[in-house]
Amino acid sequence: LYHCIIYQTALFSKLSPELTDAMSKVTCMVNFLRERSSQTHRLFRIYLEELRVMHTDLLLHNNVHWLSKGNAFSRFFELKDEIRHFFHRCDVKDSNQKHQFINFLNNEELIKQVAFLSDFFIT
Repeated sequence: LYHCIIYQTALFSKLSPELTDAMSKVTCMVNFLRERSSQTHRLFRIYLEELRVMHTDLLLHNNVHWLSKGNAFSRFFELKDEIRHFFHRCDVKDSNQKHQFINFLNNEELIKQVAFLSDFFIT
């Protein structure tokens, strides 16, 4: 078990700057939706409940545990369309950051990187 964790840590340290950047943007987006404002988080959960999707919230990850990071990225990837629609619909105070998030979610290459990261951390 420890060998697998050490091996993943070594692999992660060799990730390309693009993957590292995509990972930090996803983390920033999750933190924005979950932690920045309780009102935004509440509206996001209500929005997901109205859509009747399988998951009604995003997961926060713990930097210590690889599995929690993989679960958080997988959940984000599963909800990426709903997140994009939420940013289009909602009135967020920081519109510049909102537009950066929408651009990220509309970029197919970056979404492919998120898909890779979610698979990478789960396995």
